[in-house]
Amino acid sequence: CCEVIHKILRLDTVLEQMQEVNKKGRENFRSGCDKVLLGCTVLTRYNNKTYRIDNISWEKHPTDSFESINGTSMTFIEYFEGLYNRTVRDWQQPLLVCMATLGEMSPGVPVSSEPVFLIPELCYMTGLSEEHMANSNLMKAIGDHIRQESAMRSPTWIEFSNMMKDNAEIQDELKSWNLKFSYI
Repeated sequence: CCEVIHKILRLDTVLEQMQEVNKKGRENFRSGCDKVLLGCTVLTRYNNKTYRIDNISWEKHPTDSFESINGTSMTFIEYFEGLYNRTVRDWQQPLLVCMATLGEMSPGVPVSSEPVFLIPELCYMTGLSEEHMANSNLMKAIGDHIRQESAMRSPTWIEFSNMMKDNAEIQDELKSWNLKFSYI
């Protein structure tokens, strides 16, 4: 049995969303950001992971230091440049706070109770914004794609199954989880 789940990935970053909130009203900036961002799921393309925004740490910035796994002190800027080759342009942006959930655990890696701090300009929004949901043409197009007839879904499943079977990286990941599939 297979279930289709869709996730909408957007091109706008969390920092861009924060700048939009700022344009709408400076006096309510922090509460506006909380309203728009808290609970949202974001994608970090440097490691292809999703995180839920639990809080915004207005007192922390990319220039702040933290202790790495090997015990050395480094800034968030140094960390992302060194590990992911990502340059942080806005050094004054606050950091996003995300707590690990069971769905975010990797096999063999213990869950930490420590928060994960993310840089807004490196996080991409997912899902539909209020503006997207108000656009009836967009919602109809999304609905047409999501609610396909079974005659259209079957070839897609076969193509997906073949891709999983033929991709060595996918096969290695499945083996690490001790998973096997019967392919179509």
